[in-house]
Amino acid sequence: MGALILQRKRPGELFEHMIQQVSDEFILDEVIDRWLTYVGKYRARGKTCGNDEVVMKLSSVRTDKELVAPFDIN
Repeated sequence: MGALILQRKRPGELFEHMIQQVSDEFILDEVIDRWLTYVGKYRARGKTCGNDEVVMKLSSVRTDKELVAPFDIN
């Protein structure tokens, strides 16, 4: 399931999907903060984020099963 999500979603769509999976507001705030920081750094360098990079970065925010499970590519 996770691999299909990665193949079909651009980073923005992936982020929206990830937000929908998060139930804890503290985790959600942290995810949004990390997302903006990560994407902002890449855009400042004129780069774009690959889906795998986004998932690795954001899933490291917490090991909350609701946050990480939809993006488990193993």
